[in-house]
Formats: sequence, C-alpha cells, structure tokens
Amino acid sequence: MSGARSSNVWAVAVVFVVVVLAALSMSMDGEHARGVAILLAAATVFSGWLVFNGQRRRRRAAEYERSALLNNQWADKASDEEAQFAGVVTIDDYLGRAAEAHTKARIAWRDKHYDEAWGNLITQKQLYLQHAIREKFSAHELLALDASVDVHMANVLRMEGRHRQAFLHIMYAMMAGRTSFDIGAAERVAVYYRRAKLTKTSLSDVLDYARAHCGRVEFTEIREQTAWWFSKEE
Repeated sequence: MSGARSSNVWAVAVVFVVVVLAALSMSMDGEHARGVAILLAAATVFSGWLVFNGQRRRRRAAEYERSALLNNQWADKASDEEAQFAGVVTIDDYLGRAAEAHTKARIAWRDKHYDEAWGNLITQKQLYLQHAIREKFSAHELLALDASVDVHMANVLRMEGRHRQAFLHIMYAMMAGRTSFDIGAAERVAVYYRRAKLTKTSLSDVLDYARAHCGRVEFTEIREQTAWWFSKEE
C-alpha cells in the first residue's frame, strides 16, 4: 500500500509539473520555449510510466492475494464445489489443461515474462483443485497437489528478487501434504532462507518448525509464522 501511495503522489507531482511547463512554454519564445518543450515531453512520458507501473503493481498484488486464497482451500469443501464443476470438463481435461498451463508458465519464466508465468501457475492451481474435488481427494492429498505448484512460484519470486515471499512459498511447498521433512526439503529451505536474510532467526529454528508442523499445515499458518520471523528483522 505504501508503494501505491508513493506512486500516486509522484503521479500528481508530475502532472503539476507538466501543467506548469505547458504554461511556461506558451509564454516564452525561441530557445527558452524549445527547452521547456523538451522538459514538458520528458515529464509527460515519465507521468505515463508512473501510471503504467502503478497499475502493474496493483495487478500483481491482486494476483498474489488470489494465489494465497487458493492455497487455503481444503477438500472438505468438495460437496459444494463438485456441483459447480460437475459435467463441465472431464478428469483428463483438468490434468491436461493443468499440464498445458505449467508448460506455458515454464516458457514465460524462460523468457523472463514473470507476470505471465505467475498467472499460468495460478491457473494450474485452479485446475488441480478442480481435479482433486472431482476425485474426492483427502485434505492431505489436496495439500500435496496444491503445494507442488509453489515450488515454481518460489522460483518466479526468486527471479524477481522478492526473496521473502519466495521463502514463504518454498516453506509451504516443502511442508504441506508431506509425511516427513527430509534432507532434500531441508536443503532447499536453507537456500531460500539465506536469500531471505533472516538474521534474527536461526536456520535450525526454521528447520525445527518445519519438521514439527510438516504435513497438514495451511498456507496461512506458514505465512503468519514467516511474518513473525521477518517482523523481528525490523
């Protein structure tokens, strides 16, 4: 929210400068008028960029919240959701379309189109959820399927330099729906832990938490825990 407010303040300031420069350009002649005109053009372009960047940030924030909501949908909602999705597509269509969305996400990630990659990963989650509902997955099975996508979400966030959010998603991916927190999971969490720069919480404390809560753990629980760790850094 603070970033959005800052962008809005800048946009208003630039618009004010554009108006002032426009007024000056009409009252000047010769070289001075041309110089003001150049500044006016630059200010106009910068104002347009601020508006575009603000819209992009708001869109990504909305998509991120959407993914968080998807992470917290449990299989005990299956009775309501099954009626909604019954007869729309076949089981194979759910998984086939999920695989297609994953392929599109990988291509977009390779081409550094991270917004597009993120959107396709959200689509993959939705299709996995629909498949799990149709198949009547248990809560544990649903978590395991859903969390498998978060490995790739963490990678997208890592490439964008959003290491704290990447750490949250890798924690969820390595903990949710698992029967144990193995060495491979610990090593992957350790890599993201170092990038997140958690100086006030030790790696051993993070791994102890992961081992103790591995299995049927909700995304919101992990988000609250990581938020508490990060709050100690401030």
